[in-house]
Amino acid sequence: MEARTRILLLSEENATVSFAQEVLALASATYEIQFCAPSPEMAEALLRFKPAIAVVNLDSAPFRETGTFEKLRAASPETLFFGFAAVTDKITNDVRQFLHAVLSAEDLHLNFMTQIIRLRDIYRLRLQLHSSLQRIVGHGNSVQKLYRTIEKAIPGNGTVLIQGESGVGKELVARAIASVQPKFVIVNC
Repeated sequence: MEARTRILLLSEENATVSFAQEVLALASATYEIQFCAPSPEMAEALLRFKPAIAVVNLDSAPFRETGTFEKLRAASPETLFFGFAAVTDKITNDVRQFLHAVLSAEDLHLNFMTQIIRLRDIYRLRLQLHSSLQRIVGHGNSVQKLYRTIEKAIPGNGTVLIQGESGVGKELVARAIASVQPKFVIVNC
């Protein structure tokens, strides 16, 4: 039996969060859900629960600041953040950089499970990719940036061009991507 995907709801109680809880409860065999109101203990809750996905109410004051997301990302770097807000136009680009999906509260009712399933699949592919990338040596900022760039290619359907000097590991990166996404074909030019 496959492990249930952990989802942490970070929000005050409201109708939208109640909707999300009810929808996820219908699939309780697939998802394990916890709730945490915005507070200084959010990072600790992420660290303890280790969710694949955190659903965040961007209308809550702490989530309007990048510092909150920086703390949460430091506590749980693998967690994918899915934000919702009454009006998504007011979300700053600085906050958006931490989010893997954003929906208006209205769109959430229509597309919530579609986004949850998409993020669950991305999370699983990322875990597989990290396992495949263990042959790449390095932990510095440039290697971390490379990992983030590679992660962006996984869910896409487009062409991926890997360039670099001879011997820098282009083939290792290509094989890692192809190992988790069979739709990618390695061509050495």
